[in-house]
Amino acid sequence: MFVGLVIGTVILGTLSLAFFDYFKTFDWCPEHRWKVALLGAGIGSFIGILVGWTRIRRHHGLKRLASSEAAEFMEKASDRLAERTKTLLGKLGFASLKDVMKLVEKDRQTLLWIGDLSVVTAGDVQSVERRTIAAFQHTGLSLPQFILQRRRMGLGLLKTMIGLQDIRFADYTRFSDTYHLSGCSQHLVTQLFDKSLLDHFSARRSCEIGGEGDWLIVAAPQRKYLSAASRKLFSNQARELFSLFAAACRHVDTSAVPQETCSPTGLLDKLRPAVVSDSEATAFLKQPVPRSVPKQIARPHIRPAYILAICGAFFLFASCISIMTLFVAPITVALWLAGIPLMLGSVLLWAARWFRRKQLRLLSYGQVTLGFIQSVTRAILQSQTCPRYRVQVQYEAMGTPTISVVTLSSDFIEEVWKAQEQNRQVPLMYDPHAPQHCLLAWQLSTSWHAHPSMRKPPDGSEAE
Repeated sequence: MFVGLVIGTVILGTLSLAFFDYFKTFDWCPEHRWKVALLGAGIGSFIGILVGWTRIRRHHGLKRLASSEAAEFMEKASDRLAERTKTLLGKLGFASLKDVMKLVEKDRQTLLWIGDLSVVTAGDVQSVERRTIAAFQHTGLSLPQFILQRRRMGLGLLKTMIGLQDIRFADYTRFSDTYHLSGCSQHLVTQLFDKSLLDHFSARRSCEIGGEGDWLIVAAPQRKYLSAASRKLFSNQARELFSLFAAACRHVDTSAVPQETCSPTGLLDKLRPAVVSDSEATAFLKQPVPRSVPKQIARPHIRPAYILAICGAFFLFASCISIMTLFVAPITVALWLAGIPLMLGSVLLWAARWFRRKQLRLLSYGQVTLGFIQSVTRAILQSQTCPRYRVQVQYEAMGTPTISVVTLSSDFIEEVWKAQEQNRQVPLMYDPHAPQHCLLAWQLSTSWHAHPSMRKPPDGSEAE
């Protein structure tokens, strides 16, 4: 409420000053700017308090709902649960899951989380998608990977760009016209969506759903956060859907047809030809030192060097242009104008060369070993496209226990969490000349940089 008061006061107070010349044409407008600013600040503070009070009331309503259902209430869920929810629903961007109530169902084998998911996508215009979701985890569930979304503007273009599958049913044209269904294994997804599921979704406007393995995520139809009363109704609807999928899952024969692996084969794949599969990354690690580093493997790891080199070249070009000021400005001013860009450009070019040599030396001469994941925390500095995480790894380098930190994108962070949870060793390579400089083997493959429904989990047998 206090934050809303401050923000409302500052914003409307500032706007009132900025548009004073427009407001003073009205008869009710005060004569002086400070009076207009006070009036705007007063209105803004009232609006801010009203918005803050509404949010506080909703928050306490959710707490009471959790208490009435004997559920645990969490202000914010773990990053792992938020990332899993976002990925299974096929979302891309920064995800957070707040105001979460955790329940243990009567069978004692099903866990249910209901919370407010927000996904921030960065682009020309930053957008935020808000949705109340229900996340189920059931030990006896074995779902093929799938994402069910309502068809909307822009989804067809995305499907064409990345080659996303569109699974349709000839006997259920209404379902196929209303929903977009995708998954890595079309055969298994077709088995899963039996008559009961198709009839259910064909008859009513339902939720967006994603599932894989023992997880099922249900997103409410409304593109907003639900109130406590609406959340209770949504939980009943989500439980009904979970029962339908649990029953349909029993008829899916995962042993009859092996799960085929999808890879992006659409236009986006043609625009990015430097794709490294898991098998290619494994073959690269098995090469004797010094390795021959293919361009498609080196390019993602030396891209920052290219950016530094471009910035350095820009400053050097600016310093050359600044030499012209020698003829029109005092010598001291001209030297400053030419010297500062020259110094910055030289430093950036040196940094680009140093970074490139450092990365290529790791790829060419890196020693392969196994290590353990010690901790995973969200990085302070974030990418514009997806969250980044700082992963602390412990391994033995040159006979000495070593701890290092690598920064990873969220593409395969779920596998990192699994390795940490199971205390499982992960393959990595380190630089013998700088043992704390290392790279996880997963980072060599670019098969993860795809839509969530098309990512392939790393093969543990290949990584050994």
